[in-house]
Order: sequence, then structure tokens, then C-alpha cells
Amino acid sequence: MSDLDLEAIRQRCERATEGPWAIESCGEKGDGSDVVGVVFGPDDEACEHPLLGDLPACDDEGEPIDYYRDEVVAEFYHGNRRPHADARFVAHARSDVPALLAEVTRLRAENERIIAVVTDYERKIYGLRALLRECADALEPLAFSVDRAYDREQLHALVRRARESAK
Repeated sequence: MSDLDLEAIRQRCERATEGPWAIESCGEKGDGSDVVGVVFGPDDEACEHPLLGDLPACDDEGEPIDYYRDEVVAEFYHGNRRPHADARFVAHARSDVPALLAEVTRLRAENERIIAVVTDYERKIYGLRALLRECADALEPLAFSVDRAYDREQLHALVRRARESAK
């Protein structure tokens, strides 16, 4: 996924109609067409029926609500395989895609920090292995000069463990 062009995606988001977007899925636009879902852009301040998510076809008294706005983003017809789901997907994409871009950006930055920490630890481990080899080299002659067999065997064991750890 590293070849994902986040900047191009970000630019497409910035050029799209401002959000949030909302969905009218009441069945008709009012002009006799077979529109099932209409995705609208943001409301203007004088809007009588603000667009908030999925819009009901009728008000509390059962009267049809006219949601038609000048800012139609997309229309979905009965001919679509899943017009309501498609309209919902498109409407939510306006806020989902920028959120996903932000999350990918955050995760990439976190990944870079983790790589830096791991690289630093690898460097330190390499240094510690070199130090263990030096210690083993310094202890080995000492082990041969110890008089008591028990102490000599302990030093030889220590040298072997240091050499094993340094691999």
C-alpha cells in the first residue's frame, strides 16, 4: 500500500463539494423521475429542512418534505443494483475519505517513529555484542592463569556464554 498516492486523494477531496453530505432516499425528486437516492451538499443558512444524514420522506404529519437543493452531488436510480446503499456510501465518503487520509498519515508517521526506535536498538545491540566479544577476549587469558580448577572452569563458562551472546 506504500504506492498509494495520498496527495492525489487529498487533492480530489479538497476539490469536491464541501461536506457534510446528506441523503434523500424517499423515492422521488418531485419531477416524476425514478430517482431513489439523492446526495446533497451542505445546506445554506436559510434552509427550511436541514440535511442531516438519511432524510425521511415525510414530516411528522405525513406531509412530503421537499429536500431539493441546488447542490446535488449524485443521484441514484431504480436501475442501480443497490441505490440506497450506493447513495449512503457516496454521502459518507465525503467525511470518511478525509478521516481515512488522516489516519493513514498518522499511522505512517507512527511507523517512521517505530522504525527509528528499532534502528536505534539494533545499533545498540550491535555495540553490546562487540563489547561482549571484547570482554570474552579479555577474560580468556585470565581463565588460563587461575590456579584453582573450580574458578578456572567458572571463567571458561563465562567466556563461552559471552561468546554465545555476542553471536
